[in-house]
Amino acid sequence: MKSHFKAALFLACFSLLFLGIGFFSKGKTIYSMSRGNYFFENSRNNLKLHTVIVKFENGKNITLEQQNGIWRIKEADDYFASPFEANALLKFISDTVIFRADKLNKTDKQQHLENTIKITCLDSDGNILDIAEIAPKKDTNRYHYALLNNNAYLYQLKGNFMPSPVLMDWVQMPFLQIQEDSIKRIKTDNFEVYRRFSDEALKSAEDNEPVMHIGQLLNNIKLLNAEEIKHITHFSPSEFQKIRHYKITLFNGLIYGVDLYKNTNDYWVNIHLNQELTASSEIVRLIKEQQMLYDGWYFKINNGKGHIIANFSL
Repeated sequence: MKSHFKAALFLACFSLLFLGIGFFSKGKTIYSMSRGNYFFENSRNNLKLHTVIVKFENGKNITLEQQNGIWRIKEADDYFASPFEANALLKFISDTVIFRADKLNKTDKQQHLENTIKITCLDSDGNILDIAEIAPKKDTNRYHYALLNNNAYLYQLKGNFMPSPVLMDWVQMPFLQIQEDSIKRIKTDNFEVYRRFSDEALKSAEDNEPVMHIGQLLNNIKLLNAEEIKHITHFSPSEFQKIRHYKITLFNGLIYGVDLYKNTNDYWVNIHLNQELTASSEIVRLIKEQQMLYDGWYFKINNGKGHIIANFSL
């Protein structure tokens, strides 16, 4: 009788040991997904994070790839990413914490996971670090619902996640921005205007008279955003006609060379930076820093702006 009791006691203790190990293991799993922990744990701690793909409900992708320490946008021919959008996304990956995690059931996707945005993070070897699906916040909920790495849990996340689905919002824009009162001279194929001081009106170099309608040109050329971007490796200037060249000189000695190309339907711009002989070392340094934003790059601009820039005359 005593031997049976001892055997039963030993079996019970043995079972409790494994039960305890099971609870401990499960506890560790629950803790790893518990409130306050980071959601993108694999990505935020990985120094080799190289690519982040944002896939929207309409099937369009925005792909950020790191090249020599600089984030670029694959869908914009690898042009430079907008610091604002890129930093916002990377901060979301780095800082987002879990408010709650529950077992995923059959109705959760229908109730909480509509119009999700998919984020895939990869390292420099192409290995997947995290795959997440994140739903927009609803008016009735303070948190984002999300899935992570197919682990059968439904998460609620702190933070705000509202990335733009517009490709050009993800690239560094505007590609040309000039303060109007900083312009000293504008020269093109058939006219030239200038001024000696920033508070003067721009005058015709031919008759020294103020050009009152120059504002029509300035309003369209001083701020340019792109509708599409191509590198010279994927752009054929020979298929376009170069219809205008503007040389815009600023009071600080910086010179923008603006070349305008046109085919049947579209206007494209290519820009070269230069400086006057009197330009300061700071301007020379600025040109070296900014040159990579223009060298070999062609920018498709709004047709209305393109038409005015191409046809403006005194």
